[in-house]
Amino acid sequence: MSVTELAVTVGDVPPIVANFEAVRESLTASLATFQAWTPETEEEYKALKSDRADLRKLMKGIDDQRMRVKDAYERPLKAFEVSVKELLGPAKELEARMKEEVDGYELRWKEARKARLRDKYAEMAPYIALPLPGQAAPLVPIERFEEPRWYLRGTAEKEAEDGLVGKVNAIAAGEAAVKAMHLAHEQEALAVYWMTLQVTAARERDQELCDAEAAAKALEEQRARAEAEIQARAEAEEARRLAETPQEATQAPEAVQMPAPTPPASPEPPQTPAEPTFRLEAWGLTVEQVREMRDYLAARSIHGRITREA
Repeated sequence: MSVTELAVTVGDVPPIVANFEAVRESLTASLATFQAWTPETEEEYKALKSDRADLRKLMKGIDDQRMRVKDAYERPLKAFEVSVKELLGPAKELEARMKEEVDGYELRWKEARKARLRDKYAEMAPYIALPLPGQAAPLVPIERFEEPRWYLRGTAEKEAEDGLVGKVNAIAAGEAAVKAMHLAHEQEALAVYWMTLQVTAARERDQELCDAEAAAKALEEQRARAEAEIQARAEAEEARRLAETPQEATQAPEAVQMPAPTPPASPEPPQTPAEPTFRLEAWGLTVEQVREMRDYLAARSIHGRITREA
């Protein structure tokens, strides 16, 4: 692109000549006089007020001169700036359009290199570079480990490919290291490795799962022990209750104490034998059981007394 450059000729700027020193000396002297003088009379007050008016007039004159000189020097500068802005407007617009085209080309160039590296990655490790059946995304997309310098125009294609090969080899070595540890939760650990590409992260995930299982097992054992203790206490309480409750149906009756027969002193004529009598003491029998026993003995001509002890 050939353009005509702007050529500007700036002449010598004339110096600004003013009686700065004379005015400075006059102001210094007046300031010294004022600092040593305090008006006490009406005449002195009027004189001070007049001097102040003269000083304000001098100040206004100085500022007017400043504005006049500034205007004289800025007038050509402002005209120059207007002309420059008229030139810069279309130049900036053209530069913006050029930048857009340059950026677009660089983006397309970067995407083309990335596509070539992605294809090479798929050839080297398709099981992690491409989505597996049923997966929406690959295990390890190239974006997870790519380096920005691979897509710089100053980086040669061979250098970018070598960097990719090194990364893929490192990923494979990490996978082998995880499998070599024979972790209890290998699949879960590998899933974490694919996400982080960190062997330590995979090992930590396996340890977390092992710790969780151990905690669950300990909790289950504690629950089982608690249930066994509750069951044992319940059985002991039932046994105690049964031991304290009278077992009327199963208690054996007390032995019947029969009086020893008295031998006759001398033979006597035969007499009709008297019916046998007895005295029976028993514990733990109910009234109904005593009644049944008495009926049973009476039916057999056995008469006596049954004492029931509580």
